[in-house]
Amino acid sequence: MNFNIHERLIMKCNIVIANYNYSKWIEQCIKSTLSQTYKDIVISVVDDCSTDDSVKIALKTFDITSEPLETDSYFLWQKDNKQVFKLKQNSGPSTARNTAIAFNINDCELFSALDADDYIYPHKIETLVKELVKFQGVGCIYADYDILNVQTNSAKYEFKRTYSYAKLLGECIIHSGCLFTREALLATVEETGFYDQRIKGPEDYDLWLRMAEKFMILHYPESLTCIRATGVNISNTSLSSNSNNYKLGFEILNRKLQERNARTQTNR
Repeated sequence: MNFNIHERLIMKCNIVIANYNYSKWIEQCIKSTLSQTYKDIVISVVDDCSTDDSVKIALKTFDITSEPLETDSYFLWQKDNKQVFKLKQNSGPSTARNTAIAFNINDCELFSALDADDYIYPHKIETLVKELVKFQGVGCIYADYDILNVQTNSAKYEFKRTYSYAKLLGECIIHSGCLFTREALLATVEETGFYDQRIKGPEDYDLWLRMAEKFMILHYPESLTCIRATGVNISNTSLSSNSNNYKLGFEILNRKLQERNARTQTNR
């Protein structure tokens, strides 16, 4: 089937910033999205019931002065392509990201998650979109990143492994801030959401595993994001992780993977 790359370049991307008490970093994070060379974007900050000034800083950075819309689960401020959600209950990153995705799913063809203590380089979205549209059937594209140690103020380049499904089964080689398509989200959504709202920790890993069963995944070998290592970040993302914060999440993830494998064997 023939397709027009130039037509596919005209796709709106929703950058979803999940935040909980990152008032120290959120302004730089937001400004990095406003500085993207790819202009057809919607920027969504989703605050997970922070106790600091994160929402005030986000509104100021976006120059939003209007009153919010109130729903049963969140407050929403909007201006042009900028959105600030404040959840009424602390619910975890999956619920935060799902809130923005569900709100924008009909208007945006692409999505990318970003943690509020990190920031992206100006050409990130444009670079990944240009690579993604070269191929059909791609659900997700990920890149490398820099890790900034906030204690030493030193950075190191993190090379992500070239994609293969076998490698992904062993560890989460896909960066959480990858670019993924609406088609992939809708094809893998579950009753527990796009991101499984029961999982706090490897929620992105679970989503990539589901996407990998139905779509191509690409790796782009360039650093496009700066990730802060604050000392509380959890980086162990293998299926054998014993981290207390990840243990329950990996139990759910492993059980789901086993159930899908069992269904596949039954259908053969």
